[in-house]
Amino acid sequence: MGAVGCRSKFCLSSTKRHCGEFEEEDRQAIFKNFWDFPSWSARQSFVSLLTCVGEKKIIKNHAMGNPIEYYLKKKDGKKLQDRARAEKDEDKKSALSLHDESMSVWTFDTQSVILCPQTKASALYFRTKLQVHNLTFYNNCTRDSFCYYWDESEGELKAGNFASLQYYHFKTFLASNPHIKTLVLWSDGCLYQNKNACLANCYSQLALESKVDLFQKYLAVGHTQMECDSMHSVIERNMVCDIHTPNDLRIVMETARRNPSPYFVKQIKHTDFKTMSTSRFNSIRPGRKAGDSVVTQLSHIHYTSTGQILYKVFHENEDWRNLPVRIANIAKEDVEWKPMYSSRLKIT
Repeated sequence: MGAVGCRSKFCLSSTKRHCGEFEEEDRQAIFKNFWDFPSWSARQSFVSLLTCVGEKKIIKNHAMGNPIEYYLKKKDGKKLQDRARAEKDEDKKSALSLHDESMSVWTFDTQSVILCPQTKASALYFRTKLQVHNLTFYNNCTRDSFCYYWDESEGELKAGNFASLQYYHFKTFLASNPHIKTLVLWSDGCLYQNKNACLANCYSQLALESKVDLFQKYLAVGHTQMECDSMHSVIERNMVCDIHTPNDLRIVMETARRNPSPYFVKQIKHTDFKTMSTSRFNSIRPGRKAGDSVVTQLSHIHYTSTGQILYKVFHENEDWRNLPVRIANIAKEDVEWKPMYSSRLKIT
C-alpha cells in the first residue's frame, strides 16, 4: 500500500491475497487519506476502520490455537466522513420533523486552551500563565449554546471531569424538557473526553433516571468539524480587550453572540465536579479476545431506558449488537454523587 502498487508475481497468481480486487484508483485514495491525517494515532484509527478480522480454518485443538487473518476493506476516509456527516444531518432533520419535539440533537467539544492573562501590550511578560478550559454544547435544533469553563486550579483534564459536566448539563436539560424521549449526542472520538467507561456509566445512569433513549455517536477521525466549533471561533474573535482573570472571560463569552440568544455561561468550581459512587460496568470494549473490535472503532453507543447498552462499529446499515460486558444490577436510586475534589488544586 505504498506510493507504488504491488508488483509481486506471486500476488498476481495467488488466489489468497486478492490484490487484484483493489484498483489503482482505490489504492491511491487510501494511500492519500492515510497520510492526510495529522498524527499516527489518527492514522492507526483510520487503518483499524478499514480492517476486518477473521479466524483461519484449522484443525480442531491445534497446538498453535486459533490464528487470525486481517482483511482490508474497500472503504476510504472520505466515504466514512460523508456517511457520518450525512447521518448527523439526518438526525437533525428527523428531530425538526417531529411535531411533539420528542427528539433532541446536540454537538459538543472542548475549545483550545485559553491562556490567562492576555494583553495587547507586548512589553508585559509573565513567568507562568493560567490555563482555562471551555466545554461547549450546541443544540442543533434550537441553536441554544452553553459554555462551561474552569481554570487549572479548579479541575484537571481527565475523564471524570468531562463525564461530570456532561451528565450535569444533559440532566438539567432533560429535567426542564420532560417531553424529550430521544437524545442524540455527536462528538469526536477523543478517548478521555467522550469515549470511556466513566462517561458511559454516567450516560447509562442518565438514561435510566430520565427514561430516555440516549444515542452517543462519533464523527470520523480527522473530520470532526461540528456546529459547536462555530462557538469557539466566535469567542476567539470577541477577545479584543485585555483579559486579566478568568472572570473576564465570562464577559467575553456572554457578549460573543447576540442572535438568536447569548451564550449561557457557567464558571465551574472544584465543588461542581462529582463522581459516581459505583459503576455498573468497567469497560466499553466491543470485543473480548485478540483481533476483536476495540474502543477506538466504536461509532455508535445506545443507552436504553432499561439499562441495556448496544453498539455499532461503522456508520452504515449495521445491526445493533449488545455490548459484551457484564452489567451489574444496581438500582438507579443506589447511585450517589460524591465530590471529586476536597479543595482547589495546586498549580505546578
